[in-house]
Amino acid sequence: MYIIFYCSITSFLGLIRDYSKHKHISPTKFARTPILCYMIHFFMKYLYGYNISIIYALLYERWFMLILKTVISIYNNDYVRKHEKYKEKYKNLYNKKMDEMIQLV
Repeated sequence: MYIIFYCSITSFLGLIRDYSKHKHISPTKFARTPILCYMIHFFMKYLYGYNISIIYALLYERWFMLILKTVISIYNNDYVRKHEKYKEKYKNLYNKKMDEMIQLV
């Protein structure tokens, strides 16, 4: 039962961080952490017989999300797409800095 309590605290802290950073609240992101932590804890404890602590369930959930987000980012080719968007958005600023760098040399 403690697993739900600790995962809810983690979700609530993540909700506060996302709101302070993006000024947006996502109910799916808020519900994702407790559900994944509980599922990991359940599968490890009842299906495989490992009695893992809550900390390990939280850690495995973070690792799972890190790997999942990395795979999605690679699949969507985010680096190249965002790099081109950045160059287009800040084209004038980029050109000014390049001109200054050339003048220094």
